[in-house]
Amino acid sequence: MIEGVVVSGGEPTLQTDLKDFLIKIKEEKFQTKLDTNGSNPDIVEELLRERLLDYLAIDIKTSLDNYSMVTDVKDIKAKIQRSISLATLSTVQHEFRVTCAPGIVEEKDIVSIGQMLKGAKRCFLQQFRPISTYDKKYEEIIPYSKEKLFEFKAILEKDINHVEIRGV
Repeated sequence: MIEGVVVSGGEPTLQTDLKDFLIKIKEEKFQTKLDTNGSNPDIVEELLRERLLDYLAIDIKTSLDNYSMVTDVKDIKAKIQRSISLATLSTVQHEFRVTCAPGIVEEKDIVSIGQMLKGAKRCFLQQFRPISTYDKKYEEIIPYSKEKLFEFKAILEKDINHVEIRGV
């Protein structure tokens, strides 16, 4: 039996009918989860305000200073910060996820991400997998060792209540 629906992407907040879709899902009494990159905080805020989300997952790509490496979205730093704030201040269950891709997420970025997510309830470090990447140059990157991911975890645990590692 289906208990809920996960809306993921690409980036689902770019879909103009997202709200209407979630309303229909909620009318059917299903739980809803949104997976987003946090680049559209106005949409996130509206969905939270209208109680259309039961769970929110935000992907954190890297430290705010390095976001330009992964996106060309205007004012991305402010947008990501606002989405983080919306999640942490809401009563909706939420998590933050960081895919640890060498060259994009380094130890200094982990320190910065910890400060950015300070006080967050839940964060997951995800192992980078160099398979079918958008940019083919990343298929040549060797993922971090399990030991390195545990070092990153220890850094984040200084600022975040619950940190886990996925994919190792």
